[in-house]
Amino acid sequence: MNSQWTISKRLSLLAILNFLILALVTALFNINIQNLGSQLLRIGSVQIPAIRAMSTTDMLHDGLRATVFRAFVGYYEKNQDEIKNAKEESDEFTKEINSQLKIISGLDVEPATKAEVNSALALVDHYTADANKIISLLAAGQGEEALKSKLGFQKSFKDLEVILGSLGEKIEKETNAGLTAKSSTATHAALLIAAITAVVSVLLSIFMGRHLVRALTQIVEKLEIQRDALQEHTKSLDNSVDLVSRAVEHQAAAIEQTASALEEINSTVKRTAENARNLAASSSTSSRTVESGRKGVLKVIEGMSGIRSANDRVADQVETSNQEMQGIVQLIHNIEEKTKVINDIVFQTKLLSFNASVEAARAGEQGKGFSVVAEEVGNLAQMSGTAAKDISGLIEASVRSVSKTVDSSRLGISQLMGESVKRLEAGQVVADECDRSFKIVAEQVEEVRARSEDISNAIDEQTQGLSEIGSAIEVFNNSIQENARAAKETAEIANGVREQFADLDQLMKELSSLVRKTPQKFDIPA
Repeated sequence: MNSQWTISKRLSLLAILNFLILALVTALFNINIQNLGSQLLRIGSVQIPAIRAMSTTDMLHDGLRATVFRAFVGYYEKNQDEIKNAKEESDEFTKEINSQLKIISGLDVEPATKAEVNSALALVDHYTADANKIISLLAAGQGEEALKSKLGFQKSFKDLEVILGSLGEKIEKETNAGLTAKSSTATHAALLIAAITAVVSVLLSIFMGRHLVRALTQIVEKLEIQRDALQEHTKSLDNSVDLVSRAVEHQAAAIEQTASALEEINSTVKRTAENARNLAASSSTSSRTVESGRKGVLKVIEGMSGIRSANDRVADQVETSNQEMQGIVQLIHNIEEKTKVINDIVFQTKLLSFNASVEAARAGEQGKGFSVVAEEVGNLAQMSGTAAKDISGLIEASVRSVSKTVDSSRLGISQLMGESVKRLEAGQVVADECDRSFKIVAEQVEEVRARSEDISNAIDEQTQGLSEIGSAIEVFNNSIQENARAAKETAEIANGVREQFADLDQLMKELSSLVRKTPQKFDIPA
């Protein structure tokens, strides 16, 4: 059980459990009574009707025998009306006996009882048949035959009477057995439930009681531990009061020494603050100088960038001139092609002149004039061919010269531009390095300046802090006086705690007696 439960909660739980047990017992008793009531209901609805039907059957079979005897009396008295009435009563008795036995058979009786009823029905048929036979013989005036049948009738009567008696005893025993069994079961169940309830209640009470005792015992033990701890704390409190008193005296002396040391620290901090301010001013001047140098480097870098741009433009212009020279070379090539065409024309002209000479020779005298013209044309073609060859040689020499000039110019300018670019890139690298160095120097100078300002601010704060420390020392001095008074009051409280130990001792005795534990007497500190 949870040790944090209060005694009130534990007792409430015990009461609730006892109530639940009582409710359970009541429910079990109710179930037992219902079972007994169901058995009584069965007796009222089955056994009692069976007994009533059995009693009626027994009376009817006796009445049937009396009717047979009345028929004999009517026969000897010559009274046919009596015999006729006996016949009618015999039929009614027979019908009623069968009806009553069928009622018993239709009830919810034991199988053995139903078998007995079936046997009785067979005997009833035989018995009523003998009765009707005798009455019919008497009505027919056959008295002798009726007397002979009387013996069989008497035997049927006795057999029927025996089986009806047995059937009645079975029904009665069945009724008594059911009632006795249910009554015994109810009695035993009631006793068992009462015994279980009593045992459970006692065990539950013992269990809860032990838990309560154990909880109280634990509380007492904890109180004893707390008592010992409190006793030690009281002794420690006394020692602490003495220590506080001595500490107050030492603190007072230490405060005086701290005040003088604080004055020296204050003067030192002031000198340091002045030096920090001077360092901050020097750092600001250095920062401006470095920034000016960095701006000069940036201008050099911008100038080198401009030179590189101009070189790029020169290279572009040279490349454009080379492309134009290439155009001239191409034009000369075109002229050379045209010159080749002239050579082809000269060749065709020579061939034509040769053919004309051949034709003129064939013509004889008539072709002499044409031969002269053909010869002159051949000479002209020869001159044109010679001129074309000279022009072609000049063109080829011009092409070679121009191409060589273009290639030489391109190579030289390319080498010059490459050297210029390399030197510009080297200068750019140096300038960038200078820029980075100036940046680093500027950042360092700025950091020195910032740290100098931080030092100056920190020193100002320290100065203020020292002033506050002076005020705090004064407050601390006042606190020492307060501590002295508090130590005196603590000593008085310790004396009051000692006086309260006596009341706590009495409370422990009473609590221990509740849990059957011999209390340990407190050792009240002096």
